[in-house]
Amino acid sequence: MKNAFHRTIFASAVSLALAPAANADITAQELRDFMVGYYGDQGIEISIGTEEMSGGMLSLSDTTISIPVPDTDGVVVMKVPPIGLRETSDGAVLVEIPPISEYEITSTVAGETQLSTTLVQEIEDITTRFSGSIDNMRIESSATSSSYRIAEVKVAGQSIPVNFVVNTGEYGVDYTLSLAEDDRRGFSGEYSMASLGILANARDPQGEGFFSLVMNAADMAAAFSGAVKTTEDPIELLAAGIDIAVDVTTGPADIDFEFQDGESQMSLHATEETSRFGFTLSPQEIAYDVGATGVEMDFSSSDIPLPKISLSYETAESSLRVPLAKSADPSPFSLRTVLRGLSVSEVLWSMVDPTQAIPRDPATVALDVSGTAMVTADLMDPETLAQIDSMERPPILPLTVEINEITAEFGGAALSGGGSFAYDLENPAIVNGLPVPAGEVNLSLSGGFGLIDKLGQIGLIPPEAVIGIRGFVGALSRPVGEDQLETTIEVTPEGAVLANGVRIR
Repeated sequence: MKNAFHRTIFASAVSLALAPAANADITAQELRDFMVGYYGDQGIEISIGTEEMSGGMLSLSDTTISIPVPDTDGVVVMKVPPIGLRETSDGAVLVEIPPISEYEITSTVAGETQLSTTLVQEIEDITTRFSGSIDNMRIESSATSSSYRIAEVKVAGQSIPVNFVVNTGEYGVDYTLSLAEDDRRGFSGEYSMASLGILANARDPQGEGFFSLVMNAADMAAAFSGAVKTTEDPIELLAAGIDIAVDVTTGPADIDFEFQDGESQMSLHATEETSRFGFTLSPQEIAYDVGATGVEMDFSSSDIPLPKISLSYETAESSLRVPLAKSADPSPFSLRTVLRGLSVSEVLWSMVDPTQAIPRDPATVALDVSGTAMVTADLMDPETLAQIDSMERPPILPLTVEINEITAEFGGAALSGGGSFAYDLENPAIVNGLPVPAGEVNLSLSGGFGLIDKLGQIGLIPPEAVIGIRGFVGALSRPVGEDQLETTIEVTPEGAVLANGVRIR
């Protein structure tokens, strides 16, 4: 969110993030021309009414930014307060803005104003510096604090009471923009922010409806890099090559949300200790990694016949890595999803188990898989994407699969296991375009029969089903202790499936 605000603040005259300074000077006029041209290439028009150069300062006033709304004839126009570009003795340019500024924003469709508002910006001790050259620029920006607020919004001429405020603590930004191959723009940098607070609320002027949002986060940080061609054509974008990587982390955060419209009502309160988000996209691979720790949540809604639903969990993780580049050698892939220490409130438990027959221990589910695959076509190539539906085989063929972790814990029962499989691409036995895998998975289950009996006791499983499930599980496993079972499920190269050496298919 911080990046978006900075883009808005400085786009009017000079904003963008730029790159490690080279041994070259940059002038205020060069920076002004670059910004107008750069955003013009993206369909964003910057119109500067008055320009004056005096004493090494280029003053820009009566500036407007016009942003077209995709797939409509609408446009969003923002009027920007005066901005100065001051040249320094060491060949850099400083951006000077008032500590308090107002931005008039209007949205029009077919020439008629549909929405209008004013954004008030306050920034304390801000310093923004551009250096280097037009082809290799660096921007460094920092401030003690900042605030952005909207007090009123007019929709089709009607005033709607709105309160929208964003506050930040101390922050610092240092990033780059440079020319790369194939007319792409390379970028890299990092930012940090001590705190972020968002407050938003509004009421229906003709009714009792309202919503309210309060969010806070601390210790935010990010690092990012990449190279992208500036174009609105997705085919041209892919052909030039996309290379993006971003990693974001936050410390403690909380959110409170309330909504009401007539008899409909909803509220949410949630907190977390940490969170992270990572994303990579390149011609070689696509990957993401998200997670959160120490999450607690309370939820209520008029559509749910309960006063409140509460849940918490210790850790949630999800990650994926998929190769995209054609290669004669195997490429790694991975998939991981984890939810550990999940607990729900007693009000939910009491609906299905009022006698507390099932232990309330926190539940856990985890799956961790990795392996190698052959990629037979470049999946970031527009020509490959156009032909993918007509391919005889999938463009990604697995070679090996390692099941690093299988975990399921609930109601006093625990399942764990792991295994590995290999694919022979010459195997004539094909299922859904893939050869039949060969390998095995080893599983261990404790407390399983006890949980099945308790589920039957409280009526979630019919008595005849309890007998059937116990018999099925027993047939596929071997006992190794009291209510402790183990099994080895094997798949042969011929496609046969064995359980502890006994063929079951």
